[in-house]
Amino acid sequence: MQPYNPRAKYIFILRNPKDIIVSLYYHIICQPTYHYNEDFHHFFKLWLNGDFVYEDYFEFINSWWKHRREDNFLFLFYEDLKKNQREEILKLAHFIGEQYAEKLCANNEEILNKVLYYSSFDYMRNKQKGLSNRFVRKGAVGDWRNHLTEEESLLIDKLIKDRLNGTGLDQYWINELKWKPMISET
Repeated sequence: MQPYNPRAKYIFILRNPKDIIVSLYYHIICQPTYHYNEDFHHFFKLWLNGDFVYEDYFEFINSWWKHRREDNFLFLFYEDLKKNQREEILKLAHFIGEQYAEKLCANNEEILNKVLYYSSFDYMRNKQKGLSNRFVRKGAVGDWRNHLTEEESLLIDKLIKDRLNGTGLDQYWINELKWKPMISET
């Protein structure tokens, strides 16, 4: 639904589809306006068939990914933001405008550290405490392993192979998407 304008700058953050579905599920059940109270596996079936309020995930990704080589697009990966927030913030600053990157890189660690702090997941999660509508839950990479069955995981693997084939995205999350059941800590 986002209109395209060649003069606008677009920042697109991609996240692996298995974590996306878990995140979306918790977003939906935490928002009273959706009136959704089914379990995750019921939601999974709806998502898989494209029968929920948001458009088909893979169609959405492909519609924007085709712009990845255009100068007014920046694609970041959530997993990279979690691994190296500093590097990704600097990429973002360069994209928005060199004057912002200069402020962050001009031997002014204080400004960069503030940006890192205020854009951290922990800061955002703590800031929302006490609010009725919570948008920030865990932010973990790989939390899908605590929710999807092996069969559900394989269904998404097939969708990735079929729908993202040839984009490079079908290979990007290859390690994050491997089925490894989580071992519960005791």
